[in-house]
Amino acid sequence: MDTILDSERRIGAVEQRLGALESTLSTLFAKNIGLVAQEPGAVAEQTSATLWLDAGFEHPAFYSHEVRGDGLGYHWMGREDGAVLTLPVTRRHPRRVEVYIAIFINEKTLNSFTISCDGRAPASYDEVKRDGMIVKSATYDAVSGPAGSAYTDVKLSIGAKVDLTPQGDSRTLAVGLHKIVVTEL
Repeated sequence: MDTILDSERRIGAVEQRLGALESTLSTLFAKNIGLVAQEPGAVAEQTSATLWLDAGFEHPAFYSHEVRGDGLGYHWMGREDGAVLTLPVTRRHPRRVEVYIAIFINEKTLNSFTISCDGRAPASYDEVKRDGMIVKSATYDAVSGPAGSAYTDVKLSIGAKVDLTPQGDSRTLAVGLHKIVVTEL
């Protein structure tokens, strides 16, 4: 019985350290990509954050910035099959993640595009047309314990992409994203 209690204590201590480490890493990553106010010793928690995939955005999973005929900017995803983006909204409360898709290669690439948050599947999911874009929206439950103080990690995954080499374009494309919004509920 003592060995079980000792093991449970050690597991609890490891979980606490992992939660603290996850929070620290998430904060450092968010600072590195310029999403967080960088006042000395202060990290601004937000109830909502928007990541614009504009001309200044760079990530290995995405191609360079492009603009639709109507002036709406976006980045094609397809260099890699997944991307994790950190936004400065803590995990302590339920959250909604909205991904604005400006363009997509075909229905298969659109339908196979998925969102997860903090390694979890969504509690609910919705897809609507809004402002000339497809908005995929998912809600996620709160995360308890030390891991709840970490920032929100949004994982984007593509299950299908199209190789454009036969058309003279060296890229493989799936969906073009305009912005990502995380909001505390």
